[in-house]
Amino acid sequence: MPLLAFVVSYAVLDGACRVRAAHGPARLVWLACGSLVVGLSIWSMHFVALLSLRAKLPMTEDPVTLAVAAVTAVVAAAGALHHVDRGAGGVPSLAVSGALKGFALVATNYTMMAALHVPATIAYNPLMIACSVLLAVGVSIATLSFAERLQAERPARAALERVLIAAVMAAGLVAMHVVASRAGHFVPYAGSRAAFRAAGASNVIPQAWLGPWVTATAITAAACLAIAATVSRWRAHRRGAQPAGDRVTGLPNGPALHQRLARALAEPEKCALITLRVEDCETIRHRLGRRSAERLMVRLGWRIAGAVRPEDMVGRLDFAEYAVIVDDLSTVGAVSERLRERLGAPVQCDGLLVLLPVAIGIAVARAGETALELVARARGAADREAQRSPLAAVAGTSIAA
Repeated sequence: MPLLAFVVSYAVLDGACRVRAAHGPARLVWLACGSLVVGLSIWSMHFVALLSLRAKLPMTEDPVTLAVAAVTAVVAAAGALHHVDRGAGGVPSLAVSGALKGFALVATNYTMMAALHVPATIAYNPLMIACSVLLAVGVSIATLSFAERLQAERPARAALERVLIAAVMAAGLVAMHVVASRAGHFVPYAGSRAAFRAAGASNVIPQAWLGPWVTATAITAAACLAIAATVSRWRAHRRGAQPAGDRVTGLPNGPALHQRLARALAEPEKCALITLRVEDCETIRHRLGRRSAERLMVRLGWRIAGAVRPEDMVGRLDFAEYAVIVDDLSTVGAVSERLRERLGAPVQCDGLLVLLPVAIGIAVARAGETALELVARARGAADREAQRSPLAAVAGTSIAA
C-alpha cells in the first residue's frame, strides 16, 4: 500500500508537470497518457488494499462495479490534469484540479467498497467520510501545488525533486486510506450473525492472488511515464541550451533577443529598446485560466509584431513582457505611436474582448552599455510609467534617454 501510494504521488507530479509544459498535439498525448497512468494507479492502490481485506464472512467482488471505479478514476484524473493550468469559470485552477483528484481518490475507494458482495451491510460514519474527503482534497491540492512550483528542467534534479515530494505525499495518501477504511464496518444480516461470531478472521477475496501482479503493473506504468517525462525534459533542456523561438508564441525568446541586442550594441549606430509589459498579469491569468491567458499573450505578441517595421526584432522576454529592438533612432517615435495605437484596441480571445493594461518603456543605447544594462533601463522606464499610471492604460510611455 505505501509503495503504491508513492507511485500514485509520483505519477501525479510527473503527469501534471508535463501537461503544464506541453502545448498543441503533445499536450493531448501527455494528457491521455497521464490520465490513464494516474487514474489506474489510484485504482490499483485501492484494489490492492481491497485484496488484502480479511473478514469473518465470505466475500466476493463485482467486476462491473470494479470497472466503473476504474473508469471513474481515469475520468477524474483526466479532469484534474486538464484543469491543472486552466481553472473553470474564474475558479482557481488549483482548486478545480485538487477537487477532481480528491474526488478520484474518494470515489474510487467507496465505489470499490460497494463492489464487495458479503452477507452484511456496510454502516458508514459520516464524520469519518468527511475527514477522508478533506484529507483526499488536501493531499491532492498539496501535490498539484508542488507540481506548480517544480521548475527544474535538468532531468536528474527534476527526478530527485519528484521522488522527495512523492514520498511526503504518499504518507498523506496512506493516512487518507486508513481514515476511509475506518469509516465503515460490516453489520451481518440477521441469519449470518451466528456464523459471524463463530468464524475466525480468515476469509479473503478469491482474487487476492492478483495483488502482486497489480502492484507490479502499476509500478511499471508509472516507471514508463517517468522515463518518458525524463526524456522529454532532457530534450527540452538540450534545446534550451541554444537560443530558440519562444515555445508559446514562436517569437524569439529572451536569449535570442539578448544576442541580437548585443550585436546591435556593437554597431557604430545607436539602437533603442522598447519593452511592453502587461500589468497585473496574475489577475488576468487567475480569471481566464492559464491556457486562455497564454493564447491572449500569443495574440498580443503577434499584434506587436504587426505594428513594427519588418527590420525591427520583436521577442518575448517573459510571460507577459515583450521587447522590440529598433536599429534606427529616427523611427523610434513612429514605432512607439503605432504600438500605442494597436495596443489601445481590445484583444479577442475565447469569445472575449480583453483590453490589456500595458506599460511601455523606451531606452536609447549608451556608449559601452551591455545588453543586460539596456534591458534593465527599459524595464525601469516601464516601471516608472506604471507607477505614474497604475492602470497603465496602454497609451502611457516612459523614455529613458
